[in-house]
Amino acid sequence: MRVVGELIRDSNDRISRGDPFVVSPRPRGRPIKRHQVRIGGAADVRRAREFGVPLHLVSPVDSAVFGYPLTFPPVVVVWRPLRDAVITNFAIQEFESRAASLRPRVEDLAIILLRIDALAARAILLRNREFVWPSYLETRILEEDCAAEASHVRLQEITPNLPVVGVQLSSDVLARQDRNSFTVGLL
Repeated sequence: MRVVGELIRDSNDRISRGDPFVVSPRPRGRPIKRHQVRIGGAADVRRAREFGVPLHLVSPVDSAVFGYPLTFPPVVVVWRPLRDAVITNFAIQEFESRAASLRPRVEDLAIILLRIDALAARAILLRNREFVWPSYLETRILEEDCAAEASHVRLQEITPNLPVVGVQLSSDVLARQDRNSFTVGLL
């Protein structure tokens, strides 16, 4: 499938009945069949990604993998131009970057968590500091317009060039939170 803000089926695409693609209504005078992707779970996301659709399902398992067990409803991350081509009951978060919505890194997971639980995002970044690229994190925060949320939990400790926007939590509160947010046992 080609991605042009909508999903258009290529001639070599073999879409079966079980695939998550549905034909969207065709505007008058438009000869091309446009498709939408219906996401009901992880299997639909996997199948859509096989066709090259830039989306990802973020679940609590993703945060647990990076050392911070957290409970939240699954979120579908989709490339911003394809927002209208996705049908789902899950919450949808849009990413400006196509690559980040196709293969999210730990920094991209932190961006998603900044919108859900900023302290969890901070904890994941601190626990996985050796995998974090500060310049990439700074670029992604500014690109996704999350500078206020990042400043609130003082992510300038990880990305020093990040501008301070809005009110920050005190360093004492964050130090206490960092001390108390530990995981016991195996994940």
